Amino acid sequence: MDVCAPAAFDHAAEPVSLNFLERVYSALAPGIFRLALVSSRLGGTSAEQAESRVGVMPPGGPRLLWFHGASVGELMAASALVRLLRGSGFQFTAAFTTTNRAGLEYLSRAGERVAALVPFDVAQWLKRALDAWSPKALFLIETELWPRMIFEASVRQIPVFAVSARIYSRDVARYRLVKPIVHPMLRRISAVL
Repeated sequence: MDVCAPAAFDHAAEPVSLNFLERVYSALAPGIFRLALVSSRLGGTSAEQAESRVGVMPPGGPRLLWFHGASVGELMAASALVRLLRGSGFQFTAAFTTTNRAGLEYLSRAGERVAALVPFDVAQWLKRALDAWSPKALFLIETELWPRMIFEASVRQIPVFAVSARIYSRDVARYRLVKPIVHPMLRRISAVL
């Protein structure tokens, strides 16, 4: 597996703070995600699943590594990465989050015991999840880039790895539109794999 960690991603000496647009995003996020929470409950999300959206996570374990993927495909890749790491002698608790119930169903079928819907990108909810799990690292599969999640991990000096990450050429223009959020977020990622 090749690891790309260009100088632009070397953030060890940088102070962790939010720029203006990130502060605006952080101010708007609670209201927007509260609406998303209500909508998901109306759409059939269980009370337990809704709790994870606000950072109430299932019990973790020692030396926890957090793997996040949008849905089934990303979680299959995360499971393969877990097997690879364990096969190389690493011992840890694998905790998984996903954005939808299909991902949870996959994790249940795969026998993964620590799994939940990802907390919405709200500072308070992410802090609660990070307090509960105290992960040693956060692995974001593909381009599951959540600005506040990455920021909160960075504040706690938790390494964040973007795994199998790519930005398609058709998406570059959209990323440029939100460069004031994307640029600092990418600088907080420890490595892109």
